[in-house]
Amino acid sequence: MVGKVKTAVFSIPGGATIAVPDDVRLMTPFILAEQGDWFEGEMHFIRRWLKPGMSVVDVGANYGLYTITCAQLVGPEGRVWAYEPASLPRSFLVQSVANNSLSNVCIAGKALSDHEGEARLGIAANAELNSLGEVGQSGETVPLTTLDRESSTWEREIDFLKLDAEGEEVRILSRAKEFFAHQNPLVMFEYKHGATVNQGLLQTAAKLGMGIYRHLPGPNVLVPMSTSELADSYLLNVFGCSQERARRLSAEGLLVDEIVELAEIDVAGAKEFVSERSMAWPWHGCIWPNGRPLTERPGAAVYLAALAELIRSEMPLGSVADRLARARRGFANLLVSLKLDCNISRLLSAARVAMDLGERGASVVFLQEILKLLPEIGEDVAQWLPEPFLPPDHRHDALEPGKSSAGSVLSIMVDEPLLERSAFSTYFLGERSFPILRRLSTNPLHSAHIERRISTAKRVFPV
Repeated sequence: MVGKVKTAVFSIPGGATIAVPDDVRLMTPFILAEQGDWFEGEMHFIRRWLKPGMSVVDVGANYGLYTITCAQLVGPEGRVWAYEPASLPRSFLVQSVANNSLSNVCIAGKALSDHEGEARLGIAANAELNSLGEVGQSGETVPLTTLDRESSTWEREIDFLKLDAEGEEVRILSRAKEFFAHQNPLVMFEYKHGATVNQGLLQTAAKLGMGIYRHLPGPNVLVPMSTSELADSYLLNVFGCSQERARRLSAEGLLVDEIVELAEIDVAGAKEFVSERSMAWPWHGCIWPNGRPLTERPGAAVYLAALAELIRSEMPLGSVADRLARARRGFANLLVSLKLDCNISRLLSAARVAMDLGERGASVVFLQEILKLLPEIGEDVAQWLPEPFLPPDHRHDALEPGKSSAGSVLSIMVDEPLLERSAFSTYFLGERSFPILRRLSTNPLHSAHIERRISTAKRVFPV
């Protein structure tokens, strides 16, 4: 119990726990109950990168998903400074630090901006949406400070700075020149504030000498992003850093900014290579009981060459830059093949690689196109899958169909990733998620993580 608010404690990856209000109608408790983790893909990169002894600053720590995760990763010899001005989420953060016996976290009840003093913090029903200057039903007076002022007290090299201040980021960076003159962190900040792209923030970061990068989920690396680039509609966060920090990340295989020249695709050998690989998939015989896909379609040579490239890009051979170049070339050829013949096999593969390459919106579109055709398929699934394919979700590579029908296999390969990708959580979908939740609940192949989503949704919505 924190104050008069009952506490729920959730386990997160890495063995830590997070204390939050015991009210699944709120955003963070719902998402933790549903997913056992925060929904932002960038968290996977942070877990791959941070090492013992590093130092982190978390501005807008909220309940502390990033603070606690980072504190565990940097270990006792590392340090995390967490800034959370709102008293309620901060009280839960204090409890989480104590629950996890973390001695390397310093919590400050301050808001960062472009000056020191005081300000009114608007308090929303969901603490993630608290923001300075908002007019609402409730609020708190909180102390203001600046990044330059606070950095004078840290006396350590800061490796990672997370900025999540609900629109205050430009002001924070405007009083951070001294900090960046002496520090060289990787910075993560909101790409969007609400539905609006924060172009001013990207421009401010660039003026401070930062290159801008985005996260690719498949290879789990950062790649350059132009400030004028029309990014994926699901992109929430971007990263910024100096050339020196980028070089260090590149040397660790965590950032790719080079263009790799690849040898020409072996079109002639692609069919045999793909066929050999596809026969090893445990669901292969369920989809194609006669052993192989039935027909060759227009553009088959282009498609199979693309598929071979995509399979090779996922193999642990060569540099991450080489594998990324293969994935990009494979995707480009796959899109060409889709123009020649838009069949379900190709759409399934396209949904996978689009997600891997950070094109989540495109992946959702491919899955929705398949969904339009599913009611027509009936029992003869093989004729609708004329070519080998890669499941949209990597977890389904090893799917064991058991006694389930080919229709159930195909449905689960579409429905599970569509549910997870069409929104960051069913919390945001509400009743729009009901049809797919109902289909999944009756599919015997649905996974444990989808069962968790279904049961959480049932606690809040009349599914």
